[in-house]
Amino acid sequence: MVGYAASFTHFLVFLACYAMFQIVSESVGTMCAAGTKSSTAAVLALTFILLILLSFSGFLVSDVPVYFAWVGKISYLTYALAAVVGDQFAATTFFCDVAVPPSAAGGAGCFIGGEIAGAELVPAQVANGLSVETNMLILLGLTLGTRALAFLFIWGTHRLRFL
Repeated sequence: MVGYAASFTHFLVFLACYAMFQIVSESVGTMCAAGTKSSTAAVLALTFILLILLSFSGFLVSDVPVYFAWVGKISYLTYALAAVVGDQFAATTFFCDVAVPPSAAGGAGCFIGGEIAGAELVPAQVANGLSVETNMLILLGLTLGTRALAFLFIWGTHRLRFL
């Protein structure tokens, strides 16, 4: 592993978030495939949707304009990233071998030989103010909702003879 918290509980949180993230991604892809007549159009639609969701989830863009802030609230990437980063950083303590001013550490300064709690270093664009458990529950709701919506897309396109 690459420095993740070495605990079975933290691994299960990571695995659960990853599984729900994958299921939602698959469901969005299924909806794009069911809503278009060609595979090329489905791939283009899926690329456009995922690019928008990824851009405004806090992973790529750090300063989201206020009129696009709502995209981060509906993006499943936001909740998966916040849950995993929050869980991993809460279990980590960083030690300083050089002095770090508060402005460089996101408000959490550190002196030589000191330590910073990992939760204090979570970037503002990733920390959405919700607990790890709340982020995971929202992600679970999005997983169930997108799965049901994907089923309805497939059922509707079959009933309308679109497929």
